[in-house]
Amino acid sequence: MLFEGGVIVTKNKGTLTDYSKYSSGIFPLLVFTVIYSFALFMYFYMILNNVAICVIVAAVIYPYALFSFRKYMIVTTKKKLENQFGEALRFISSSLAAGSTIENSFYEFASKSNVYSKYDLSLITKEFLIISNSMDLHMSASEAFSGFADRSGSNDIKIFSLALSQMCSSGGDVIGLVRNTASSLRIKRETEDEISLILAAPKYNHKIITVMPVLIIFLMNFISPDYMATVYEGTGRIVAILSAVMIIVAYIIGNSLSDVRM
Repeated sequence: MLFEGGVIVTKNKGTLTDYSKYSSGIFPLLVFTVIYSFALFMYFYMILNNVAICVIVAAVIYPYALFSFRKYMIVTTKKKLENQFGEALRFISSSLAAGSTIENSFYEFASKSNVYSKYDLSLITKEFLIISNSMDLHMSASEAFSGFADRSGSNDIKIFSLALSQMCSSGGDVIGLVRNTASSLRIKRETEDEISLILAAPKYNHKIITVMPVLIIFLMNFISPDYMATVYEGTGRIVAILSAVMIIVAYIIGNSLSDVRM
């Protein structure tokens, strides 16, 4: 087994995505780098009016920006996977209630997910196809699912995997497990949506506050360029640099305060 940038590659199973690591490829990173470099350069050029200093500032902030971007992509993909997993459990619950076994329910979802729901289920469908292929190699449903759970990066999916393994080995209520897990994931998603709605206004205000200094400087340069000339000379430049540093620190702190882990 080899690890290549968040993707697990095995000799006999093809390419399996590790959702706890960034695995969206190099193209999104290139697009992000181009947009980031241009936007940040223009932002601080309005404040500092010095190309060399702006390049240095952009280079210093880039590692943090890249880390934030990769983290955002991982969290977004994992949330999408969990939402699709909840949809899959609802289908599997209905199949089990109709008398199907857990193995047949997995097979059925993998083959019929495209007609089961109007929502995008591409991530979870791919994983259930892998699970189905593993069961074809005489692995049990719980063993095949545990491989996906280990790569999912989701505590909810890992807990479900452990519970499924116990239920299958002891002959427990698998139908109740699937139904209750689907219900819990639905409630969790609704709670997350409510929290995101509550945090939307503070995040929006934070972005406005970050942009306001540049807008004010732009207006001042437009209205009275001679008055603003002193900002880019001598002591004024030092004050401008300190202001830029304070903006960066305030932006990082604001992002940290609004980053609610659920």
